[in-house]
Amino acid sequence: LEIISVGLVILTVSYSGANKAILFSVVPVFIFVVFAFSQENDGIFGKFLQLKPFAEAGKYSYSIYLSHAIVLDIAFSLAQYLFVKPTEVIYFYQSVYSYFINFGLVLLVLGISKVTYLTIEKTWIDKSKRLVVKFNEFDEIQIKKASVFSLD
Repeated sequence: LEIISVGLVILTVSYSGANKAILFSVVPVFIFVVFAFSQENDGIFGKFLQLKPFAEAGKYSYSIYLSHAIVLDIAFSLAQYLFVKPTEVIYFYQSVYSYFINFGLVLLVLGISKVTYLTIEKTWIDKSKRLVVKFNEFDEIQIKKASVFSLD
């Protein structure tokens, strides 16, 4: 199932630019991918995704989701300003260095996401956990008070 789902994702992403009708397959493919990867992690990709770098990236996934668009937008704007002639379109601009630039952007997004995870997301997770503990302590005190003053 994992191999099939990865193949479907590759096909959908590869051909969605050439054939807009394939965009309608995105939702069923996404459902299939979620189903395939929600099963036991005994498959090839499941075991691969359990490796430490991917587990770390999974921990930062929400921060990646929030920061990647900003980084890409800045990178596109910067590239267009520095390298692209006014008559060219940035999406079709490729050079020998494109793979290195993309790899650098992935590393940049991961780095920014790690920082935002540690400084913002984790900070608020910890604060909310402490708040829940305080509310639970308050509830326990109220229950004890209620039991002392009850008529039972």
